[in-house]
Amino acid sequence: MWRNTEKEYGKGMRLLHWLSAFLVILALVLIESKGYWPKGSPEREALKSVHAQFGLLIFLVMWVRLPWRMTQRLPDITPPLPRLQALVAHLMHAVLNLMLLILPVLGILMMNAKDKAIGLFGVTLPSFIGPDKELAHTLQEAHETLGELMIWLIALHAAAALWHHWVQRDNTLRRML
Repeated sequence: MWRNTEKEYGKGMRLLHWLSAFLVILALVLIESKGYWPKGSPEREALKSVHAQFGLLIFLVMWVRLPWRMTQRLPDITPPLPRLQALVAHLMHAVLNLMLLILPVLGILMMNAKDKAIGLFGVTLPSFIGPDKELAHTLQEAHETLGELMIWLIALHAAAALWHHWVQRDNTLRRML
């Protein structure tokens, strides 16, 4: 069943969740791997380019995922979470989703400010801002800082899912598997 039920997420939401996770992990591995190559080398530039491709794919997937999530009922957690824990979980999901939209936008604007073309599947995107070295540096710092924060949030998200499964013994994790 593609749609969510009261007991679990449907195939559509699970597919979008795990596709997002897969793309984020690949984007992170690619950008972290660039450090193994000298600055300006073709290999390093290729890793950065493919990282940008995955960032754009994440952005596109999120524009499918968010409306899907907003139009579907969320499966019940059994047993129900304490009110504060449910609030923190909703806040965590909101922040992660926001980061998955903001980070690609920052990346696109950073490339625009560096006067570098960015495209997806051979289609070059328009520039939204002009070249600006100082702005490029600021956007790069913001992109990298939020990216590092997102790594910690993803780790916390995964740890919370395991905590729910092994310690609280509720169905939080099973709903998404």
